[in-house]
Amino acid sequence: MLCTVIRKHYPSAPGDLVEVTTFEHVPKGMPCILKAGTLELEPLKALASHQPTYLDIDYLVDPLVLKALTDQFPDQKIILSYHNYDETPENLQALYDQLKQKPATLYKIATFAKNSVDTVRMLEFVYTSDKKVIGIPMGPLGSPGRVLGPIVGNPINYAPFTEEDRSASGQLLLDTLFKKFHFEKLNEKTPIFGLIGDPVEHSLGEQVHNRVMEAMGLDGVYVAFKVNKEEVYPFLKYAMRIPAFRGLSVTMPLKEMFGAEPVNTLIFKPGRLAVENTDGEAVLKVLGNVDKKQVVIVGAGGSARAIIQTLEKAGAFITVLNRTVERAKKIHPSARSLDEVPHNYDILINCTPDPLPIDPEKLLSHRIVMDIKTTKPLPLLEEAQKKGCHTYSGLEMYKEQALGQLHFWFPNNVSPKKLRTAMTEVLDTHSLN
Repeated sequence: MLCTVIRKHYPSAPGDLVEVTTFEHVPKGMPCILKAGTLELEPLKALASHQPTYLDIDYLVDPLVLKALTDQFPDQKIILSYHNYDETPENLQALYDQLKQKPATLYKIATFAKNSVDTVRMLEFVYTSDKKVIGIPMGPLGSPGRVLGPIVGNPINYAPFTEEDRSASGQLLLDTLFKKFHFEKLNEKTPIFGLIGDPVEHSLGEQVHNRVMEAMGLDGVYVAFKVNKEEVYPFLKYAMRIPAFRGLSVTMPLKEMFGAEPVNTLIFKPGRLAVENTDGEAVLKVLGNVDKKQVVIVGAGGSARAIIQTLEKAGAFITVLNRTVERAKKIHPSARSLDEVPHNYDILINCTPDPLPIDPEKLLSHRIVMDIKTTKPLPLLEEAQKKGCHTYSGLEMYKEQALGQLHFWFPNNVSPKKLRTAMTEVLDTHSLN
């Protein structure tokens, strides 16, 4: 059930409920949650006399006041609300058991998510609860939890209609939920996909994967979680307890944390995770035949390693340039410093976050130059184009990479041709925006 938070103006498409602090803007008979700003009996009775669908009261209300209220208004549905704006308590079940000592229809637990582990921990708690708890992770890192509420069984989910209506940190506007995440279609059978890494703010995943799944009629939603190295295993522990989680994209700095080989794709299996990497094959599909080609790889991270392995298997001769030569030598014996650009090469690929990792004067004319980043500007490619080079941005790689992931996540019910068409159309639209 979706509750639209309104503070000033009644929206034209509010969802199932509206949350208000006054009846001034709610048409008579409209289902609503009236958020009480008092713990005193007489004012609470006055609010209940308006017959709101739910009366939301802070959990600190005196049990005798609550009893007197419900004795006089036995049909009034009550939400008891707990808010913690500093943290998410470690033992959510113990907190819930404490709240349930006071009778209510529903219990809202809204806590600040210091990290994405807190968010997925709240989701797991709601999923395993008795379905009388509304679990809300607050704060910017809690936003994915607001998308996924219907999937884990939240009885009520909240979204503001306008920026002015925001009542808590991390709330996503109604328009964002519907247009970006197809919120109206989410239910307890919807598979969850997403991205883990740091940073994830500028990732294309939420924009592209959700639109492609929608175009293909694939059931699923894709959300981005900011997760660092210290958080990845606790995050996955809780995610694996939620059956709706089916797959995750993995970006830096996590690609080298799942074994000897770099990983960019996780597939959730019963009781385990399967790992794959679509980076190398994606680059190979973009470049075509690389047999006997001299390829310079700039960088030595997880993406670089996957690309090196794939291109070498396809017959390419690799030279690696990196800021730290010692680190790069661990993945390839050819490693040299960024100043030592070869005097001859066919292809140069930037796998670093640096927009201009090498001296542009050392770029050779009429070669192939690729930068795997999807964000603009891309000064390395701009400099290469000045020298007549054929350039590829990370969008081309991203398309092939994402197609590979979707094939892993939906192995039996996608047409490769139709999927490629949908992905191309979505990325073409994105590139025009």
